[in-house]
Order: sequence, then structure tokens, then C-alpha cells
Amino acid sequence: MDTLGAKSADTLVSYLPPVGWADVATKHDLDATRHMLELHVTAQIYQAMNRQTWQMVGAFAGLQALMLAALKLL
Repeated sequence: MDTLGAKSADTLVSYLPPVGWADVATKHDLDATRHMLELHVTAQIYQAMNRQTWQMVGAFAGLQALMLAALKLL
């Protein structure tokens, strides 16, 4: 308030939305949100690793089939 002055500070505060303490996030709210995000990210990482594993299995099986076909040609 010292930097802006009382009138400017009052003007800025008047632009804030009318909320009460019930609208303020608590530490419990933040912890619950963090926990949900961790679960979501963990699930996404698991799905990505699972997909990558099956792609690698398919790629190695394809390479093995190519190697066996090449050996039969020799």
C-alpha cells in the first residue's frame, strides 16, 4: 500500500473476485490433488512402458524372423 497509495490499493482490491475463506484451497486440498496427480502420472508411465515393451517384442520378433530367413538363403 505504501508503494501504490491507499486509493490505488483500494482500486486494485475492488477488482478481485468476491470470494470467502471457503473458496481458499487448504493444505489438505493441495495434498489430495498432488496424490491424484501422482496416481495419474504413474498410470500414464506404466501404460507407456507397457506399450513400449510390446513394441520392442514385436520389433525383435520381426528382426529374428528376418535373420532366420536370411540364414535359410545362405
